[in-house]
Amino acid sequence: MSCELVNLLEDVKDKGTVSLKPFESKVYTLYR
Repeated sequence: MSCELVNLLEDVKDKGTVSLKPFESKVYTLYR
């Protein structure tokens, strides 16, 4: 997992999953 992806997931957790784009949603589902 890249640092960018980890940062993205942390960002997602902070904001909730409401504003996710479809691709980010898939990535989050795969790695959480």
